[in-house]
Amino acid sequence: MIDFLKGTVTPKDWISLAAILGVAAALAAGYFFVVYSGQQQRLAAIAADNVLVVADLTKARETSTGIETLRAMTKEIEVVVKEFKERLPTEREILSLYREVETLANAEGLTPSVAPLPPTQTETKEIIPYKITVSGGFHAIAGYINSLERYRRYLKVTDLSIGPWEDGVCEATFKLETYRFIVSEPTPGAAQ
Repeated sequence: MIDFLKGTVTPKDWISLAAILGVAAALAAGYFFVVYSGQQQRLAAIAADNVLVVADLTKARETSTGIETLRAMTKEIEVVVKEFKERLPTEREILSLYREVETLANAEGLTPSVAPLPPTQTETKEIIPYKITVSGGFHAIAGYINSLERYRRYLKVTDLSIGPWEDGVCEATFKLETYRFIVSEPTPGAAQ
């Protein structure tokens, strides 16, 4: 190799150069296959994870922008459910209902006669009917029936019969139906 430095190239110098270039090529190939391709695979995995994270982040941002709307809708639904439970309770509440029917009649200057009728039941509700008779002025009876139908609990007036008007007084008989929502109990061991 000293001859090479003197300006003469011998076959031995070419062999040394070829060996050095071969080792350098082997080192470059080893670096490419071991280090560079491994790094590329890790980089590809990170890029794929990044795509998933960006998609999740975008979805989370979309959800967060609508969360206030959903919260407001939830509050509205809760109000409707509460009102529904008050208007169609799961308990019969016969005594309090009777008192309210009597109070509404007294507010119109009437005294009701209330007689229970046999209830009927479906899978989801029980219909509890009463026969009500009141005597008084026509406008008082109409006001009483109107107040019953606007009552906080679902009430239905049917079979209304108003007798003849004599001396400013008439008698009205009608069926008043109230409802009770039936809550079915879950069967033990049943899938929820």
